[in-house]
Amino acid sequence: MGESLTVTDRHIDDYFNPDQTEIYDLNLQVSVNSVAYSLYDTEKERYIGVESFHDPLARVLDEVFWLKKPFHSVTCMIENNKFSLIPSLLFEPGHEKDFLDFSVERESDEVILSDHIHHMDIRNLYSVNGSLLNLIRTTFPSPKICHITTALIRSIGLHYSDRSGETQLFVHIRKDAVDIILFEKRQLFYCNSFLIRAPEDLVYYVMFVMEQLGLNPEETGVVLMGAIDRKSAFTDLLSMYICRVDFARHSEAFKYSYALEEIPGHHYYPLLNPGPCES
Repeated sequence: MGESLTVTDRHIDDYFNPDQTEIYDLNLQVSVNSVAYSLYDTEKERYIGVESFHDPLARVLDEVFWLKKPFHSVTCMIENNKFSLIPSLLFEPGHEKDFLDFSVERESDEVILSDHIHHMDIRNLYSVNGSLLNLIRTTFPSPKICHITTALIRSIGLHYSDRSGETQLFVHIRKDAVDIILFEKRQLFYCNSFLIRAPEDLVYYVMFVMEQLGLNPEETGVVLMGAIDRKSAFTDLLSMYICRVDFARHSEAFKYSYALEEIPGHHYYPLLNPGPCES
């Protein structure tokens, strides 16, 4: 691997073999300036590693040679804030631009994609950088592409659906953004993303959403996931206002290599706890 890459985290099983990529499922989380991936060993039936970079996908592909080899499957989650959720009943094929432009400011070179979240009968329209999308499609044959919020909704809906039906606010923290999702009585009630710069921004948006939705901070549980540590300025500050703050855990539906034992269960949540892949 070249020194030009900025590796921000790496946990890979010693048994990983880059010459046998066809036995692995590759899951990517990609923004314009960052990449993270997880590897699932289809023979041992377990996740065996994650790695993240603060570099564009093109640079990562140039340095990590085996990422361009054939895999058992490839799923790519697009990470940005340019999305809009629409009930399938209101969705009209061919009018994606009209729906998305109503709530999202797009660049001229961006392409609109659509995810169907079948079990909730929702469409997620989102905008993707055209060059990034072309690179994904030319590098990986038949990749499954979805938006990061689609992946979160599918995963939370699957792995938390057997709980008591209590109201829970899920807060997924990325490098410069936060995704806030509310499930109420096992149904998606709210989903939005906000740009953030400081811990105070995170707390502000969590409290803002709770106020707007009429949620009681003393009764509503908040589940944290993503790029956040248990001991941090954000968690300390949030705990001053929210009585029930918890952290997401690895799903019992999957097995994980020893290499991932030191990673908290809420880190890399959509990469290591995927929901059903849907077309």
